[in-house]
Amino acid sequence: MKLYQKKSYLEEEYVNKRRSCRDIGDELGVTRVTIHRHLRLLGVPIRSRIESISKVKKLKKKLTEEELENKKRDLLKRQLKLAEEVKELGDSLKYPLTEAQAEQNRRVESGKLRKEGEEKRKREIEFGNLVAEDVWHGEQL
Repeated sequence: MKLYQKKSYLEEEYVNKRRSCRDIGDELGVTRVTIHRHLRLLGVPIRSRIESISKVKKLKKKLTEEELENKKRDLLKRQLKLAEEVKELGDSLKYPLTEAQAEQNRRVESGKLRKEGEEKRKREIEFGNLVAEDVWHGEQL
């Protein structure tokens, strides 16, 4: 006699442990229909549709709680990694630039900006001259 043909087994799994027909069938290598048919034949009380749905909702809620725990673990790992990176960077920040070094960096940056601005003005002037010449000769771009 196979397990799904025993009333005691089906009552234990289906009624007491509240497992689904599909779950029991998967374990025993048969379909959910086979399990459901034997439940009816053996007189095991079958859960209503509403009871089955409420079980699924509880499982979904449980899964989301597990997912939340996984996310918490991932966040803690990220925090630890970031803390290590900050610690490494902290060593370089312990010795900030002196005022003279900061001023020198500002001068270099302003020089770069000044050169970029001058180049941009030259391009605008050249483009403006080209436009003016084309308009003067009656041509359009």
